[in-house]
Amino acid sequence: APASEAAGRVVDPGALGRGERTGAAVAVAGPAWLVHGESFSRGWRATCDGRDLGAPVPMQGHANAWAIDAPGCRALDVAFAPDARLGWARLVSLLSCVVLLLVAGVGARRRRTADAQVRVLLGESRAVTPLPLRRALALGVAASLVLGFVFALRAGAILGPLVALVLWRGIPTRTLVLTAGALLGLVVPALYLLFGGQNRGGYSTTYATDHLAAHWVAVAAVGLLLLALVRSLSTARGRRDGPAPAPGAAARPGSET
Repeated sequence: APASEAAGRVVDPGALGRGERTGAAVAVAGPAWLVHGESFSRGWRATCDGRDLGAPVPMQGHANAWAIDAPGCRALDVAFAPDARLGWARLVSLLSCVVLLLVAGVGARRRRTADAQVRVLLGESRAVTPLPLRRALALGVAASLVLGFVFALRAGAILGPLVALVLWRGIPTRTLVLTAGALLGLVVPALYLLFGGQNRGGYSTTYATDHLAAHWVAVAAVGLLLLALVRSLSTARGRRDGPAPAPGAAARPGSET
């Protein structure tokens, strides 16, 4: 709205959308400031009667403002310009998903001969050997440092002990994958539905914290999947290298080597 009542006033606030305000009407009698009370960013753009007002300047330390040097501004639209490219980004994402589905479909035919190996990696055919407590704790500390750096210190403080517990008790990889899938496929959507944040047209500064519980459940699921991946890669490498020969074993004369 204009900063000075003498210079002008808001006739119609318009419609608030996602990253935009359209259909606003103002009456400007002289030089004035058009102020949009949203966190300042040079990405915001305003048009008055179809005329681009250019990049905004900060007003009162946080808002976006445009100078109106002459009267005549009536129809006002404000929008966050980078959002205009979101349509192309969504199209690229959609096409990428289609390509990935096609690749997965073609690859499914080639994976039929590898079913036994997949079952081994997921713990269906091979039991997981529990690690000694001291070694499991050491790996848990390492996991705390890595996950704490990637996500947050409090995440590392929780996920690290969980990693140590999984390794110490020898929880199967299949259980880790299924648990992560249940968290991502059931618990996270349920938390969003049951404890949805208030949508204020894209301008809510608390929307992320409203869904903080779902965020941490997703972090836990990602941690389980990372542990399953590391264990699966380690198992695959062990199978590729083969068992080590017994100490002192030697090929007998005339036997195949």
